[in-house]
Amino acid sequence: MRGFHYGVLQEDPAVRERYIRFLDERLSIGGAEVGAIAAELLALRGSLTPTQAQLVLEHDAHNPGYHQLRLNAELVKWLAGDIDVSLQRVLVESLEKGLTLLDGEHWESSYHYALTYLVFALAYWVLTGQTTELSVRIFLLGLKSAFLEQGPISEGLRADTLAAIEPLLAKAPGAILQDAIVKGRTYGDPVVRTICNLLVLRNPTN
Repeated sequence: MRGFHYGVLQEDPAVRERYIRFLDERLSIGGAEVGAIAAELLALRGSLTPTQAQLVLEHDAHNPGYHQLRLNAELVKWLAGDIDVSLQRVLVESLEKGLTLLDGEHWESSYHYALTYLVFALAYWVLTGQTTELSVRIFLLGLKSAFLEQGPISEGLRADTLAAIEPLLAKAPGAILQDAIVKGRTYGDPVVRTICNLLVLRNPTN
């Protein structure tokens, strides 16, 4: 059914446009389906409006988890691309609010939240070219969560998380990434320290 659905949208531009307008209207209502609707919009149009971006990023930060995998994967594709300057300020403000919200999550109950944490931290670095203690903390939490995802499908989740984040990771400033890993080597959490020490084994001068 899904293949047929997308086949029709690709073959008929008019149907596609009507469907996108329908998604825009549905997203403006909000509610529990924000993540699913936004993922669909991003897959079809490749972007969100400033108002939609604020709504979706707030929703994502309030509702982290593996059920948001498709949304976060689509957000990565968008945020790793060329973002209009007029939209960057709105995105940065929303990311800052999201980082603060995510900082309130309990470290030991966040194993399925890895992609959300990594998206917010990496997108902030990509859009600002700057780092903060908060963004580093959320990034390190994302690394820990990615390695410690639990449950019968944890291996698949880990692979999906690491594959999905690659476009943002590739675009993030190398110096900021290196600084985060170095800080992680002396972090208060032993799991974070171990992960970060493993990541620098190939470059023991760090």
